[in-house]
Amino acid sequence: MIDLLSSQGYQINNNHNLIGYVTWQKMRDGIINFFTDSSIRPTDTLLFYYSGHGVPDVDGDLYFATSEIDHYSPYKRGFSFSELAKMIQRTISIRVVVILDCCYSGAAKLSKGGSEDNLTILGSSAINNASKILKDGGKCILAASQGLQEAYALEEHNHSLFTYYLLEGLKGNPLSIDDRGYVTVDSLSKYIYNAIISLPDGSRLKQQPIRKIEASGDIVLAHYPQLAETISPMFAQDNLGKAMITFVENAKKANSQPAKELRFSKFLRDVFHIEPEQLEMEVPVSSRVLMVKGRVDTVFGDLIIEFKLSVERELDDAKAKLTLYFQTFLEKYPLRRFI
Repeated sequence: MIDLLSSQGYQINNNHNLIGYVTWQKMRDGIINFFTDSSIRPTDTLLFYYSGHGVPDVDGDLYFATSEIDHYSPYKRGFSFSELAKMIQRTISIRVVVILDCCYSGAAKLSKGGSEDNLTILGSSAINNASKILKDGGKCILAASQGLQEAYALEEHNHSLFTYYLLEGLKGNPLSIDDRGYVTVDSLSKYIYNAIISLPDGSRLKQQPIRKIEASGDIVLAHYPQLAETISPMFAQDNLGKAMITFVENAKKANSQPAKELRFSKFLRDVFHIEPEQLEMEVPVSSRVLMVKGRVDTVFGDLIIEFKLSVERELDDAKAKLTLYFQTFLEKYPLRRFI
């Protein structure tokens, strides 16, 4: 998994790569730092992957098992999924993908009928319930739903059935990419679901994989341009000027700011494959130095965009607002440079 993600440009810090004997403190610190690190930018894609035991308790919560967990009292030295959900909400990133490959085990089954199926239902229910707080766009959860025995369905591969198809999808299986060569949360989750459901009865998971996507669009996880069916001619450099001219002509016809924003979003999507959900719209800002507040039309990475119906009439107002925006972001992110 680490090598695959690294090949796609993901940055994996050592304290976020927890393998082997993992203490409660190490897991807790690693998860909290992963979502709240000061270097995270709003447009960064955060991919959290956990493979291991999930221990439900009788009160409806689920705990990730550390090496120190007490399976009879998982709240002792286990990391609660409810706490993970809070960290997902707390991060400033607008694109968060959580992938959970939990095999459910523990003492909760002793008071819930004793069957492994019931234990699996408990774990799945805990994920669904805690996920209800994820109301912001761009927050996604993909999860296996399997008992302890099912986790070893592919023991020869040293990982579960769910992770097997997860890796195959991220590697660019033809069924997991879109026509532009992108592996997205939507295309990957559909591939995993269809692959598992299509297996013979004796091989598939008893429970269906969980797929919760609270996103206004889709999130790109990997890109294989060589597998794209077609590439838009807009990508050719000699056509960039034509695309720009077309955008300017269309923008002039727009008689409102939202209409101009819509045409600008279409331009970015057609030329650079930047989807609308990757843009931060109507971002509230406040400067303690200038003692004024405002609202940025659009932010993309380090690019600040202000829309005006008429540059000739509103140039001075645009300059004043951009001065406020630059000052605000300078106060909040002193080491970053915006344009």
